[in-house]
Amino acid sequence: MFIIYYDPGCLYSIACLAVLKSRKVSFKKIEYLKEPLTIEILKGLVKKLKINPIDLIRKDQSDWKDHYGTLDLTDEEVYHLLMRNAGLMMRPIIVNGNKAVIGRPPKVLVGFVSEFENL
Repeated sequence: MFIIYYDPGCLYSIACLAVLKSRKVSFKKIEYLKEPLTIEILKGLVKKLKINPIDLIRKDQSDWKDHYGTLDLTDEEVYHLLMRNAGLMMRPIIVNGNKAVIGRPPKVLVGFVSEFENL
């Protein structure tokens, strides 16, 4: 089953939900702004995405630029920042098993879903 961490106000999230529905795969939606993510979940996402924690940050956001962009944050500080300010997290993130992708652009998700359709 796929899990999508999404924001209903985000166009990328809406597009990725449409992809999942059109491919008729089972999925669970987690609106991460309402269901805060734990450090364990964030660490799991980073591992599945095969990225560094800082790569979860939407660096184009004014809150990031104004308050954090010039800081040299440790991985733990990034996790705590995302727990306090989940709006800074890249979205949507789609997980299946031990793999994940960031659905930007949504066509990334099409290839990701295809990997699992032939299993």
